[in-house]
Amino acid sequence: MGKMIILIIVFLFAIAMAIYLIRKKHINEILLLEDEKLQIQHQPIFEELTKLKRLNMTGETEEKFERWRKEWTEVIDVVMPQIDTMLFDAEDAIDRLKFKKASAIEREIFEEIQKCDQKHKQILEELDELMGSEEKNRLEMEAIQEKYRTARQTILAKQYDFGQAFEPLEKKLETFTPQFEEYEELTKQGNYLTAREIVLHLTKESEEVIRLIDKTPTLLSKLNKVIPATMKDLRNGMRDMEEQQYSLVHLDIEEQLEQVEVQLKELGLEVKELNLQSVEEQLLFIENQMEQFYDLLEQEVRARSKLQKDIEDGYNRLNHLIHEASGAATEAESVQRSYHLSVQEATLPEKLVRVLQEFRIRYEDLLHQYNHPPTTYSVVWEEVEKVLLHVDQIEEELEGFVSKITNLRTDENRVREQLDQLTKQMQDADRRLHRSNMPGIPNDINTRMEEAEEKIYVAYESLNEAPIDMESVELQTQEAKVATEHIAEEVEQLLANVLLIEEIIQYGNRYRLNDSQLDERLKIAERSFMDYRYTKALEEAMAAVEEVEPGALEKIKQSL
Repeated sequence: MGKMIILIIVFLFAIAMAIYLIRKKHINEILLLEDEKLQIQHQPIFEELTKLKRLNMTGETEEKFERWRKEWTEVIDVVMPQIDTMLFDAEDAIDRLKFKKASAIEREIFEEIQKCDQKHKQILEELDELMGSEEKNRLEMEAIQEKYRTARQTILAKQYDFGQAFEPLEKKLETFTPQFEEYEELTKQGNYLTAREIVLHLTKESEEVIRLIDKTPTLLSKLNKVIPATMKDLRNGMRDMEEQQYSLVHLDIEEQLEQVEVQLKELGLEVKELNLQSVEEQLLFIENQMEQFYDLLEQEVRARSKLQKDIEDGYNRLNHLIHEASGAATEAESVQRSYHLSVQEATLPEKLVRVLQEFRIRYEDLLHQYNHPPTTYSVVWEEVEKVLLHVDQIEEELEGFVSKITNLRTDENRVREQLDQLTKQMQDADRRLHRSNMPGIPNDINTRMEEAEEKIYVAYESLNEAPIDMESVELQTQEAKVATEHIAEEVEQLLANVLLIEEIIQYGNRYRLNDSQLDERLKIAERSFMDYRYTKALEEAMAAVEEVEPGALEKIKQSL
């Protein structure tokens, strides 16, 4: 029974504590909302609105002032009392422990306070905009009017520089005057925001006019002076070049210059319409055209200069190369009696002679064009370059052929010396085998020595044929070299093994009297040695001695 009472007391205490904490939370929320309400209520909006007294209190300014005053008066006189009532209702709900209702009222109060705060910010923003508009308008309008005066003075003082653009520019400036007057009238009426729109429009217009005034003289100078002077210079240059026997018809420059003249007249009309962006782009294109025309004329001059310097040398070189190729053809006939040449190799010089002769005919026609002006020198030079490029390729082929047939005798001597060295190497290997203490030479060694000697013999025989096929001889000599080097290595290894076998058996003799098993194994090695089975003899002797004395093999090798 006592425990039940304690549990009930604890339960009731917990409920009381929960109610206390919830109530305290709501009270704190009410205090916070009330503080926010007081902050809004004490905002100095009316004091801020008195700043408008500095402006003309008419028109838009008067309308906005009345609207803002009315809106904030409604906030203070209507909305704030409503919030006070809601705060009282919320406190009453808290006292009655109606926390759900209190939460709903609190949310409603918060929303109303937020609306009031938003209204406060909106009024201040609009007020700042209106006040700022007046100052911005005044400063920016002064700058615009200064630009206007400068622009007008410029076109009047330099009327000649603006040519056909003078009248449209003057009319464009005349449009500023009524807008200045409208701005002044709107400002007097307190319509600062509407006046702001005129200021922004005039700012854009003044920037455009300044741009037009800056660009027009330069564009007109190019249009009426620079480009016509360039065209005249081009025509004079072309006339001088034609008098010097240049043929320029293919460049089609005169026809294009006539088209440019028509285009310049059309651009003059566009300047009058103040379409300067289009005019500027087209003039840039024309200037690039003029540069290209100059490049074409310079190309003709450079081509003539190159031809004067190189065309005769090219022709002489071509004739010299024909002579060289003819000599190579004669040499090829002589070489064929001693050395084998493929059909393609043997006929190459004659083929090159025919091709060079065809190029000479073509070159002579180019020489005729060069020597009988008027001539299109750039075209002639381009063709000369093509011919000389082919001549370079032919010269390279001919040099390769001449080098090959010149080296045939050298290659023959080199191969003979190489075969002599291989023969000497084989003789040396055979002599070393027969001078050694081995009981005989293994059959496989003899067989491979015979094969190597046969390859050397075949290569020698190929050298004695007429005509010699050096390509085949080179291949046979290489095979002989591989076989000889391989057998030389085998002989060297065999001689080393034989010496090692003898040393191992001598070393093992010290143990034979006391070790019958070693004695028997060494006898097997000796029998293998006498049967020319040197590899087996070495393996048996090594294994026997190592078993009796581990490390003995290394001692024996170091003593050799």
